[in-house]
Amino acid sequence: MKVLGLILVLFKSLHACSRSKLNDELVIQSFIYKNTNAKKVSIAGSFNNWSADVDNFQSDNMGKWRLDLPLKANYYQYKLVVDGNWIPDPNNSWKINDGGDNF
Repeated sequence: MKVLGLILVLFKSLHACSRSKLNDELVIQSFIYKNTNAKKVSIAGSFNNWSADVDNFQSDNMGKWRLDLPLKANYYQYKLVVDGNWIPDPNNSWKINDGGDNF
């Protein structure tokens, strides 16, 4: 059973998010991940064709990782990729079961 994070970038943001008009404009969705042992953190989801190599977090070199991602208002499924391991976002309480083994 795979559990995916779900982002709603419409009326409610799960993380800090600057809002623009609710149309085809982009809003900035901020993702924060804390892990002092991680070497590389990225995000893969329905917004980037599940590519683990496209959207990489930046580290503050003290264990805090951040990514500001421009997205259109919509629902998105995603997982974090931490040193090659696909994990649900621990900061996102909205979860869905995708019902299968595919990401």
